[in-house]
Amino acid sequence: MSTRNILFAVFDLNDTNYMKMPWALFIKTLPIIAEKMPNVRIYILTDTKDCVVVKKLIEKENLKLIPISKPILRYPYRGLLGTLKTLCEKLGIDTLVVLSGWNLHVWNSVADKLRIKSLVLILLTPVYRMDELLKISLDYFTSFLKYGEPKDVVYLIKLIFENLMVRLILRVLKPLNKLTVVVASESCKKLFQRCGFRPFKIGLKLKFEVARSHVYLDQFKDAPSIAYFGPPIIARGYDIVVELAKASQNISFVLYLREPLSIIAKKRIARKVIRNLKIVFKFFRSTEELVIEARKHHLLLLPFRFVVSDFPLVLMEILCSGRLVVTTQYSHADVVKVPNLITLDLAQVRNPDIVRRLVEKGIKIPVKSCYIDWEFIADELTKSLLYDI
Repeated sequence: MSTRNILFAVFDLNDTNYMKMPWALFIKTLPIIAEKMPNVRIYILTDTKDCVVVKKLIEKENLKLIPISKPILRYPYRGLLGTLKTLCEKLGIDTLVVLSGWNLHVWNSVADKLRIKSLVLILLTPVYRMDELLKISLDYFTSFLKYGEPKDVVYLIKLIFENLMVRLILRVLKPLNKLTVVVASESCKKLFQRCGFRPFKIGLKLKFEVARSHVYLDQFKDAPSIAYFGPPIIARGYDIVVELAKASQNISFVLYLREPLSIIAKKRIARKVIRNLKIVFKFFRSTEELVIEARKHHLLLLPFRFVVSDFPLVLMEILCSGRLVVTTQYSHADVVKVPNLITLDLAQVRNPDIVRRLVEKGIKIPVKSCYIDWEFIADELTKSLLYDI
């Protein structure tokens, strides 16, 4: 292991994305891996601009960032093989690790032409069943009529296209013996296993310590409050929160949006005249900052219709607040076991009576400490690099 040189190919690893998944996985874990493996040289190839902050965050003596100007990683095209051949030969790369998506067939073909010992594809995107896609699509289009914009349709079409592509590729692709696929859910692991791949499931972990063994009730001085964190897109369910606010006038609702609402969405919400709904545009730059804000509320709501990553970063972050967190089965919340997490189906999340009963309980977990165990996750990722069936 001491002589290994590893190249990570990660698209769009820039100063805009580094706090989001899947890029946060590399920002948080690669410096830990580099520190634990000082005799291993690690390189990160990314096709992006504006990576000054990223470079400061991750670079170490044995961990270097290599930015290129052509976008050849997210949508591989002519030039990818030449770039990788040059780099792998110059740096003596024996392991190539790729942030992949539906284009895993391209990487399978590329690896066959490179002089490397192993290829590791990191595929954190969930692969939904056809019945799940149909259910999601019907609900999605119903909400689109009230709140939707063109970007919401694009988001859904992209999900359906990528899921269909992955399933089609898995039917016809003959994976290389040196190929390992890293996933973050048991269902994806089983799917790839059935199709002849070597899957490795990385574990996710919260270090959660409760000061006392019981929860306690909060006496409301003001109206109980519910908060949503995320972008203003239908997939994340911000429209569900707006509808709940309209039906629950005695509860305060706050939307913490990662990006501003469009003029169309603002007008549609304004027409409903919801006085107990506040909209805040804020991009949180650290988990600590987000947790402080989350603790101002009595219940945190993430009504996902679907997710684009099996690694639920924002869910894990707000769980650290100790406040009651309500989400759906699509959040892939089953990867963490903590006492303040409640998983409902979409119909239950939409029910104002259920949500009202939960928030009025005023449940708080007396959290002594809680944080994402990135060292554990780094160890899991390291195991995947050494994985062999």
